[in-house]
Amino acid sequence: MALVALHGPRGDGLAEVTADKRVALWDASSGKLRQACQEQGHLTAQYTCLAVGVKRSKSKSKSLVAVGEARGRVVVWDLAKNALLHAALTAPGAAAGAEAVADVCFSVSCRTLFACFEGAKYVFEFDLKDGSVVRKFKVGKHGANRLCVSPDGSFLATAGSGIKLWSLTTGAKVKRFAGHSTPTRGLAFTPDCKHFVSCCEDRFVNLWSCALSDDTDATPAKKKLRKSKDGDAEDDEARLPLQRAPSKVFAARSPPLRVAVAARPGGSF
Repeated sequence: MALVALHGPRGDGLAEVTADKRVALWDASSGKLRQACQEQGHLTAQYTCLAVGVKRSKSKSKSLVAVGEARGRVVVWDLAKNALLHAALTAPGAAAGAEAVADVCFSVSCRTLFACFEGAKYVFEFDLKDGSVVRKFKVGKHGANRLCVSPDGSFLATAGSGIKLWSLTTGAKVKRFAGHSTPTRGLAFTPDCKHFVSCCEDRFVNLWSCALSDDTDATPAKKKLRKSKDGDAEDDEARLPLQRAPSKVFAARSPPLRVAVAARPGGSF
């Protein structure tokens, strides 16, 4: 599957992993190559996912690109410096090459990076200054294969077949969604951060509400919570609001590989 991502403050650029395993960044309007990144030995790399992070400010701007690899590495480049920032961010405690990287995404500030690994029950948040793990999010024994951060930095959405919404302020799960019957292929928040969309291998794109009271079943679990060996509550999700049906469903002509949401003048999307 082709690995592509939009980049730039206005989404006017396109990043892709090329056939010779380089990361190329293109100007979407002119079709001209802006920049290319490659690591040593790139021809043998097996990249699995791609993300671009851009943070603009008056004092300092950041522009980063990350790729996940089948042997469990996340590679990060600093585009402004045209330099390799991290050659191998890996899941703590994982054997080398044991868990392929399923997805990566940057925080809004571009100070941290979220990554999920195949077969891992946690999503890890890496500090991009020193490569350390600053937080981990327990997504469950089936793991996650898609990640997305809301444009305002408030939420993290993690998806396998079911979807979970996390508060990035507290690090806690705040809502569950029924999701899809097969693994989620794409996640994207709306610009106002009130909803997000998801898709799987069928033709339908679902719209979900981030509100904790809309179309949810928040009935608490009756059984007593058990503690797992690592101290996490095994059944805490049963107490979270659950949105069983999407707020709206869009039918595409063919199964989508990824989804994106753009704002229209007047606030619609």
